[in-house]
Amino acid sequence: MDSKELFEIKIGEETYKARKLSGYRLLKEIGDPNKDAADMYRDLILACIAEPELTKEDVEEMDPVLFLKLGVELLNLHRGDLADFRNLIGFKEM
Repeated sequence: MDSKELFEIKIGEETYKARKLSGYRLLKEIGDPNKDAADMYRDLILACIAEPELTKEDVEEMDPVLFLKLGVELLNLHRGDLADFRNLIGFKEM
């Protein structure tokens, strides 16, 4: 189940309220090898951002810096979960 707790993310003048995703949803958004990085970030943003409500077109037309920073912030929000997943599958950094 996705978290009901919302986390505030501020980028420049923009403020977003984001939710952490369940493990299943997180892997569905970022674990598909058929998605390129742009689609992965777009889908992660759409799945996590609760406020303001964003459409697919809103995200695809975002300023590049905002799009990338928001994607990175959302990955950071899930950093612990992603690290745990890497440990479970035995991934080793080079």
